Amino acid sequence: MPRSVEIAPDEVVVRLTGWTAAAALRRELRIPRTAIRDVSTEPWHEDGWRVAGTAIPFRDYRQGRFRRKGRWQFLSFEHRDRVVALIVDRRAVGYDVVVLGVDDPEAVAAELR
Repeated sequence: MPRSVEIAPDEVVVRLTGWTAAAALRRELRIPRTAIRDVSTEPWHEDGWRVAGTAIPFRDYRQGRFRRKGRWQFLSFEHRDRVVALIVDRRAVGYDVVVLGVDDPEAVAAELR
């Protein structure tokens, strides 16, 4: 997997590797558990304007920082139907939404809830 999601009692650590890290212009993202407001496993269709990172048109490949309707998003996925979306406190993380591609979205969401 081009990214790993480690869930600890006090924070969630997302590590990007290889080309995924290069495409996202980021190697690691730390999210305090107290900053997570909501978790969703719905397919993600709310991409915004790419600010920094990579988006391949007509494909589901999104990596990096995006903006939509005044909300900052960090997206890292290859298939928009296998994601977990975290609604987070921007003051703590720098983003309003963090969307991550994972093998088993339901299991990750259950662990975060």
